[in-house]
Amino acid sequence: MRRLCSEFGVNAAGCVASCIGGDNDALIDGSAAVLHDLFRILAQAGVQETEVWEEMTKRLRLGDLMFELNQPSPRAVQRTRRMWNVTSTKLP
Repeated sequence: MRRLCSEFGVNAAGCVASCIGGDNDALIDGSAAVLHDLFRILAQAGVQETEVWEEMTKRLRLGDLMFELNQPSPRAVQRTRRMWNVTSTKLP
């Protein structure tokens, strides 16, 4: 397991270096190696891939929910558009 984790780290570092260097072919190759190593690590640790994908889905749904909650409601937009609301700082 230690050797596999070491390989994962080396491949991840190479992937980051390829990204910084702008070498897309090496980035694709490195990304495939990182994912392959990650799946091997998960298998050896007894973690099912479906568990990881479920966690990713939860995080995406939570992110979408937080985004929606941070959007102004239609009522809030209407309240800010008052006829007496001055938009200029210039005095006559």
